[in-house]
Amino acid sequence: MVIPREIGGLVNLEELSLSYNRLTDLPVELGNLRRLQSLELRDNPLLPGLQLAYQASSDGLLGYLRALQRGWRAPGEAKVLVIGEGEVGKTTLIRRLQTGAFSSGQSTTHGIEVTHIALDHAEEDMVLNLWDFGGQEVYRITHQFFFTPQALYLLVWKPRIGIQESAIVDWLRRLRLRAGPAVRVVLVATHADERQPEMDLPWLRREFGDMIVAGISVDSESGTGFDSLVSLLAEQAASLPYTSMRWPESWLRVREELLRLALAQPALSWTSFCNLCSSQGLEPDECLPLAELLAEYGYIVHWPDDPTLIDILVLQPEWLTKAISLVLEDPETRERDGVLEYNRARELWSPGADGYEGFSSDHYPFFCV
Repeated sequence: MVIPREIGGLVNLEELSLSYNRLTDLPVELGNLRRLQSLELRDNPLLPGLQLAYQASSDGLLGYLRALQRGWRAPGEAKVLVIGEGEVGKTTLIRRLQTGAFSSGQSTTHGIEVTHIALDHAEEDMVLNLWDFGGQEVYRITHQFFFTPQALYLLVWKPRIGIQESAIVDWLRRLRLRAGPAVRVVLVATHADERQPEMDLPWLRREFGDMIVAGISVDSESGTGFDSLVSLLAEQAASLPYTSMRWPESWLRVREELLRLALAQPALSWTSFCNLCSSQGLEPDECLPLAELLAEYGYIVHWPDDPTLIDILVLQPEWLTKAISLVLEDPETRERDGVLEYNRARELWSPGADGYEGFSSDHYPFFCV
């Protein structure tokens, strides 16, 4: 079924039910129905942007459609999370993808690092936002903040230490719990020139179903397997729902401004975010769907369903993981069985003599909820 564009001329319409019609798209003219009080779109396979806006609210959907009328682009971006145990070669693999060359002596990743690589797929430009997660156990509790259902996951492991020591099953279970069983995971065995991987892929697929889309072997030093990995990444990223999404031009301007702000500040209040949206021509109803989209792509961390955290948008993910890891690594807190006293938190997050900038006291309530 296709909804005609002329529906936008029914400016006095107050109720509209379009549920159960197998709709994937909607005419942008639907956004002109400003008197619409009830819009029902249940059980329609809407395009990702439409579905995301509708989940925020009916007004959010209408606002998104009006924003599309002002102009839009499809940037072709995908969020790719690179996870796995420490020292299995995640960072070296990312550097090879980024530069096409081997970089030796990569330092251990602490917390999170985000890099970007450009790919060509089906004669279209695509950008992968690659998240490199520190594999140390102390950081794992923070990973769940950044797992999103619509991302692609590269689960990296080292054949020399094996499946068990690489904790493949543990990582897959954690992903299924935090991001859902519909996520897509590529199992990447590193150091392929040293040892051939031994993995019971059929068993893993029986256990985890369609989560596992492929298993591949690479060697970051020689480049073995990287052509196949790049092709697989492009194919899988292109099939993610949000990769082909239409971004209103005004939403893209807000994103660029947030990237600029992230160079100078770690977080932003909800009020400041809405003011920023307004300065770029967005209507109030567009703020929430845009925030959810930015979180899906990994530009911010936001918890719209948590009344204690909804007022803050994290612009620097490493800032968040650093604050939490300082607590998790603190011997005094461990001795108290994980009970963090406020005075101790203030000590941990105060600026240090080693150049550590610390955290503003304005953010203590955010961390200590």
